[in-house]
Amino acid sequence: MRATTRADGTVQVVADGTGIQLVDGARATALTVSGTPTGGTVSLSVGGATLGNPRGEIGGLLHMRNSSVDGLPAAISKLDTLASGVIAAVNRVHASGSGPHARQSVTGSVTVSNPAATLATAGSG
Repeated sequence: MRATTRADGTVQVVADGTGIQLVDGARATALTVSGTPTGGTVSLSVGGATLGNPRGEIGGLLHMRNSSVDGLPAAISKLDTLASGVIAAVNRVHASGSGPHARQSVTGSVTVSNPAATLATAGSG
């Protein structure tokens, strides 16, 4: 975006490289954001004309929102991978039947008919 103050004190704001005016003196054009908030890409349009590749702070924010290489989608993907790894590790420890401290003995109120059988097999309890 490029803002120019005129001699009469009015301001003109133009989307750089497009010639599309957002503000021209007392007249302003609506800036519209479209897309899906939780996925996909988001785009900006001014008066119905899509800003293909805006520059400056708005362009940087759109890039971070939309880029699957180094933007928000990439960060979400990396976070999903981390969460999957944590879930798998916790499930692995949980499925092994041991907690953070290995117990030498456990006393319970249910008798076991075959102490050598694993818990998932018939005849274990």
